Amino acid sequence: MKFLRKFAAGDIEGNASYKMRQKRFSIFKEFINNKMGGDDTFILLDIGGSNYYWEHFKKFLDKRIKLFLINIERDAMVGYPGIVGDARNLAFLKSSSVDLILSNSLIEHLGGYEEQKQFAKEIQRVGRFYFLQTPAFLFPLEPHFLFPFFHWLPKSVRLFLATRFSLGWYQKAADINEAKKMVEEIRIMKKKELRKIFPNANILTEYWGIFPKSYMVIGKGHS
Repeated sequence: MKFLRKFAAGDIEGNASYKMRQKRFSIFKEFINNKMGGDDTFILLDIGGSNYYWEHFKKFLDKRIKLFLINIERDAMVGYPGIVGDARNLAFLKSSSVDLILSNSLIEHLGGYEEQKQFAKEIQRVGRFYFLQTPAFLFPLEPHFLFPFFHWLPKSVRLFLATRFSLGWYQKAADINEAKKMVEEIRIMKKKELRKIFPNANILTEYWGIFPKSYMVIGKGHS
């Protein structure tokens, strides 16, 4: 439902999504101050990060932070130091080589549960600390297709809708193969799944009214 974009966009100052991101960054900064401390600089690696995101939120950073991005698209990182790479395979980075990993709304874009597990494994291997955010499965409005209960529907129904309508941030799929690519890319995670793949993390729940809106997964990597 395209008309919901202006409410769901996290880069429009004043709307609910932007306010939630501001609150999330306050928690993130508190986490940084507790874990990093002092005036020493440290590396912040944003996996899945983009120049679009940081042009809106770089004001939340401070002079201690050396920001680097990893994204599968080079154009998404123009203007920022970054590396083209797959979040599920960070073999080019040594274990515990990054001070802090940030990942905002990426893990749900990796396809199946096995890919999500592999991403979690790599984050905990590479980062001394990590801070992730991902939508909550229990929230009734799917945040990518902006269609009520979309992620709760059978796959066949989701494919039908994707081939018949433009939904959320997606144009109507040209054919069933394009619809499959769109639908199968997104897998919203349950809290119990996050607990399983991040066993030592603290998982905070953001609420929209009575509904869990998203989860923040905060933890220490495997040293």
